[in-house]
Amino acid sequence: MINNLFNRIISKKMRDFQNGGYSISILSKESSIKRALTYHYNNTTAEQFVVQKEGDYCQGFTLLKTPFQLQDSTELSIYFGTTHLGIGLNGLQQLTEAKQIVQWMKENIIHVSQNPYIILMTGDFNTIPTDDSIKNVMLSLFTDLWTADDICQKIIDPSNVNGYTFDAVNPMKRTDYFFYLKSEDFPNQIKVNCEMQVVSTLSSDHRPVILKFDLSE
Repeated sequence: MINNLFNRIISKKMRDFQNGGYSISILSKESSIKRALTYHYNNTTAEQFVVQKEGDYCQGFTLLKTPFQLQDSTELSIYFGTTHLGIGLNGLQQLTEAKQIVQWMKENIIHVSQNPYIILMTGDFNTIPTDDSIKNVMLSLFTDLWTADDICQKIIDPSNVNGYTFDAVNPMKRTDYFFYLKSEDFPNQIKVNCEMQVVSTLSSDHRPVILKFDLSE
């Protein structure tokens, strides 16, 4: 059924766990995907890859790149990635993995891209906005779209005005994010149209964050 709904399914098992495994996946209706990859975090704690623990989760991220061409034939690159950070060592695991995301983006996109670009990095970061992983690492490079009223319009649930995502039954903290970065040479004539909301549902242990995002000239 899923294969009939989406043109691309980017998924790779990141690690074995309890006779199964953890995976990060992106389901896409976009047919013009130019590049798709998965990145595995290095050994961020001593026990990873040796003794598998509940908090290790998937240890990586999945990213796709799709082209966007302007009317004047200018080529843009749109990147969409997602991750699920682990839990461990009083936040040190999340901090280490967040640093790896930022470093990878700098080395593989920001410092080498030949086209203007936008990066959307999403996922369950298992940490709140005031923790170092978000405040001092992710926000050193990205913008948190939930707090960026000048970029993205929020649809607010009156019962959850802070956009808390965990847990689904009684949300008390925000751990799921859309991070955004636009290159300095991104054309000024391109308008970013953005709308997001946190949806009340019990389909998962987290409440989903939904983003409607498009570009227009």
